[in-house]
Amino acid sequence: EVLTKALGIGPEPMLSTQRNLGRVHTALGDHKAAIGVLTAVVGREPSAESLKQLGIAYHNEKNYKEAIVQFKRGLEKEKDDAE
Repeated sequence: EVLTKALGIGPEPMLSTQRNLGRVHTALGDHKAAIGVLTAVVGREPSAESLKQLGIAYHNEKNYKEAIVQFKRGLEKEKDDAE
């Protein structure tokens, strides 16, 4: 609830707060909510960490095909960032 309220502060929520909210949803077992939040984060900034978190949420939802897609995207992003 606190993170949800924090997202309402300011015109555009901070990505780190949204990503943390996605992690909280995942930890609480609300994987559909995590996927929704993390998809929005990835849409704004597809960082390797956000893609990994989205992959975890899909994995926990037993959508393994989409989890693999997100993990691969995260690895590519990590590789690109290292270069």
